[in-house]
Amino acid sequence: SIDLIKYDLVIDYHRDALSYSNTVIHNGNEVAKGMFVFSKNSKHFSDSEYHSNKILGYMDNFNRGLTRDSWYYDYGINDFNSDLGDNIVLWESGNNSNNKLEIMRLNTYFASAIDQYLSNK
Repeated sequence: SIDLIKYDLVIDYHRDALSYSNTVIHNGNEVAKGMFVFSKNSKHFSDSEYHSNKILGYMDNFNRGLTRDSWYYDYGINDFNSDLGDNIVLWESGNNSNNKLEIMRLNTYFASAIDQYLSNK
């Protein structure tokens, strides 16, 4: 068992299962788009949304087009692990249509945004 409380941020990392192109041109390169996913049923919904919105703010400093609108799951009992702590976010990095390089480019910006968020927390 992992003690999630000792971490400032835990990222449940995925790649979305879309069948259409999900890229944006940034600095002359194709970059995948990412998004956060939330479970409205989670007891930590507002905490997840808070962390995610802060990270999105830093992502917007690079380019507003790097992210898709967050997706809010509001049915069933699925909490996407967000029920395990108040420091958990679920991130979808690109989708099935993106190649490795497009996702790696996105992850560079995502990692920088996380670094900025945690450094200013």
